[in-house]
Amino acid sequence: MTSDLKCVSVCGSGYFIATFGGSNTCTKCDSPCRTCQITSTTCLSCVQASVTNKYLSLNNTCLSLCPDGYYADAGNICLACTSPCSTCQLDSISCLSCSSPRFFNSLTKTCVTSANCPFGTYADSTTSKCLACGLSCSGCTVQSTNCLACANGYI
Repeated sequence: MTSDLKCVSVCGSGYFIATFGGSNTCTKCDSPCRTCQITSTTCLSCVQASVTNKYLSLNNTCLSLCPDGYYADAGNICLACTSPCSTCQLDSISCLSCSSPRFFNSLTKTCVTSANCPFGTYADSTTSKCLACGLSCSGCTVQSTNCLACANGYI
């Protein structure tokens, strides 16, 4: 039954079936839910506002940003990043940061072991990133000034 006391076979978009005292009533979803189920705030999809809402299916909520460890897919659904990514964007394997003991390689947007940081970078344990060697080093290890090879003009 709708709010204007009409009987319908299916509630319209933006409504869910609420049961009150043994009768079913079409009840409007609360914003930012575009569609909902069970309650007016248990979202199945989100209203797309000027600040695009993302849908987190884990707890059926609408958010302005996906939380760390999630990315927004093409349908604005927050999906989990794939390990070893601790944060990602665009898809589950395009990492922005990595879980220890992996290091973020900004060239490939992947997580690598310390031995697999590209030549000219070193595995920085403080930031969990492959960071550039200092100007005097063409290759380094452990820190930017611990040279494996010297840059042109340095001995």
